[in-house]
Amino acid sequence: MKLSEKQKLRKRLNSFCSMMGKSLDKLDADLVTRLQDTVERLGHPTKVVVAGLSGANHRGVGEFITGEQLFSSTEEAMSCPAIEVRYGKTAQTDAVFGDIEKSYPGVAVSLALAGKKPDTIRLQLPHAIFAEIDFTILPAYDGDDNRAGYLVKLLDNTEVIIWCSDATSSWIPQERRLWFTVPDTLKERSILALTNAERLTTDASNEALAKKLEFVTGEFKISTKIAVDEAKSAVQGGKVANPERFSGSGGQAILNDVMSLVQAGQQGLIEEARVLRAEIDIIPIGEVEVVPVAPLTAPTSTAPAQTEAATPRARTLNLLVEGNKRCKAALASCDTGNFEPLFEQVERLLTELKTAFDGTVELARDGDLMAAQLAEGSEVIGLLAYEKDESAALQAAEIIKQITMDTWMRLPPENADDTRNILDSAKVSASR
Repeated sequence: MKLSEKQKLRKRLNSFCSMMGKSLDKLDADLVTRLQDTVERLGHPTKVVVAGLSGANHRGVGEFITGEQLFSSTEEAMSCPAIEVRYGKTAQTDAVFGDIEKSYPGVAVSLALAGKKPDTIRLQLPHAIFAEIDFTILPAYDGDDNRAGYLVKLLDNTEVIIWCSDATSSWIPQERRLWFTVPDTLKERSILALTNAERLTTDASNEALAKKLEFVTGEFKISTKIAVDEAKSAVQGGKVANPERFSGSGGQAILNDVMSLVQAGQQGLIEEARVLRAEIDIIPIGEVEVVPVAPLTAPTSTAPAQTEAATPRARTLNLLVEGNKRCKAALASCDTGNFEPLFEQVERLLTELKTAFDGTVELARDGDLMAAQLAEGSEVIGLLAYEKDESAALQAAEIIKQITMDTWMRLPPENADDTRNILDSAKVSASR
């Protein structure tokens, strides 16, 4: 998955704070506060809520967005509490009972609903969209008795609402009264998803829809039609299996609308982050200790060094060289459309580096930054691995190239042989 501008800005601001270290305290207090606040806000995914009346099939809209079959029956869907969908490296379902959680591997909503009804269900899925957006699928709203409680859930830190309403019925009083209390600022980031669009087969039904749309003019930023079952059948495991069917169902239009509103909502934050980046780009990194480099001299012995006698740094250098060779060799398989070997080698090298630096190799400078870079690199590679396309593979290669080059620069030599190895290693590249 290609990094979004939001992710890139967070990475840049985070790296600056890490590189500054203790020198960060010497900067203007207001700038530091802005940095820390902006980094935290950039790290929060956008929250999108899917809601609607029971007859509007909003649970089906949730299933098409996740690309997963969540419910085994209509009754199960009707009785389900809120489902919070988040990103996870592997699929997992958590049933939440107050402070207690019970976890199930995979998509297991039916198991989570068996027995005592949980307060909430949390679903983790390894699909790229959930790295940027948190979706919450609310229970159905069917009347005014629980309007206050429903509004709390509907508006809680919500940035975009997808309100599902039956395309073949009028805008009924329950919807009207609930929507009347939604703040205007949130209405500006709301989508009216008109479900059951496949039933709009007569002039009369389309006329009724036109009257409904006229009635709600100004209440929603965007109105769009969707045939939910068609959209669900075109998506499998978070991937579009049938683009033509997906587009014709209205599913593609809804996703485009969601992303448009998400990006619009982030624009102010992105502008703040851009200003901060421009400010920090002219600040020199302070208190960077200069590491003396030993002069390059010929080795005193031509006998090959024994692996057992190698220093931790020398072993790490060899790890870098061999790991990069494996990554470079794996790139060749990408020409045939097989991206798995590259991601396997990149992830293997990152794991080996993290193991090597865990109490074994002490970097002379920027040790904390290097550890943070390895952790962040591993997280990004984990996201890219799910894309399995050329763009993701090349980006993964570029990331591991940058990490290994940074490591070489920061790993100080112990002797002439180490210095020579560093110079030789710097010629190795994991990129084309």
